[in-house]
Amino acid sequence: MIDRWTKAFREVNEEVRLILEDNGDDILQKQIDAGSWNILEHIDHLSKTNRSYFPIFRQVLSGKYQRPFIGQFDFLVSYLGRVILKSVLPDNPKKSKTLTVWYPDKTWNNKDVWKQFSEQQQYILESIPALLPHMDRKAVIHSPGSRVVVYSLEASMDILLAHEQRHLVQIREILGKQKGSEMYK
Repeated sequence: MIDRWTKAFREVNEEVRLILEDNGDDILQKQIDAGSWNILEHIDHLSKTNRSYFPIFRQVLSGKYQRPFIGQFDFLVSYLGRVILKSVLPDNPKKSKTLTVWYPDKTWNNKDVWKQFSEQQQYILESIPALLPHMDRKAVIHSPGSRVVVYSLEASMDILLAHEQRHLVQIREILGKQKGSEMYK
């Protein structure tokens, strides 16, 4: 489990680094369709979403996290974790609407986006082993987006990872459309 997450988060980090290094602002900031996000917006959104978990992780690690009342019901914890994970899986074709708090900023450059993303990826990688004992004890957290959406701490890592992988699929599609190549799809 820990090795799978560590390897996968590192792979995402490396792919994002290469995408940002190999493409100029003309590619990174170009929107394909009205209402869609460009590449930098996708990465900024991932950073914002991931960072929103960090206060919860810190509370869990410090022993100060209070499980929400709804988190006492194991069937809800399991069900909601599966529903959220399924919604962010890379192969789920259904578009989903994100919460306003996770919308990307419009003012960025690729160096700032990379710095933010790589720093939060490092925090996740450092947090995994520290959180493992809490996962073993079946810790339950709420979504940073809603205190009534609860799932296991273990599921939160699967959700974060699947969410990143889903956006990488979308970024590859954007690159493919811009560069007219199948190699990015």
